Amino acid sequence: MIAGFGNHEFDKGTTELLRKINGGDGATTITHISDPYPGALAAYVCSNIVWKANGTLIAPPYVIRNGGGAKIAFIGADTVNTVSLEMPENVQDVTFLNESVSINRYIPEIQNQGVHAIVVLLHEGGSQIVYEGPTRPGGM
Repeated sequence: MIAGFGNHEFDKGTTELLRKINGGDGATTITHISDPYPGALAAYVCSNIVWKANGTLIAPPYVIRNGGGAKIAFIGADTVNTVSLEMPENVQDVTFLNESVSINRYIPEIQNQGVHAIVVLLHEGGSQIVYEGPTRPGGM
């Protein structure tokens, strides 16, 4: 499994996000099914979120997997709009860099490893209008 970050991964801040990925029980004192929590089974990738303190990525930018004999790279990014969707304290210690610039930065490195298939895991979000159609509750 391979996963990328979206805005909701930051709902409880970066410390809790990393605990969910890497494991541990954090500050909880409740009984856990698995103690300590072993962490996520998925490999998280993100090419555009860096720590403000030192400019390093919070996760590996990509992973390469074998898909039936073909090398496939999975590269992740999260929308720069996350900072406007989250409480400021939840993202105060990270910087969200331009998604396409960050992704493209790693393409030559990936290609130099003999990879020709690249999958981008990009949480960009979108917008929607309120549905006013006939199947709406109370609609005609």
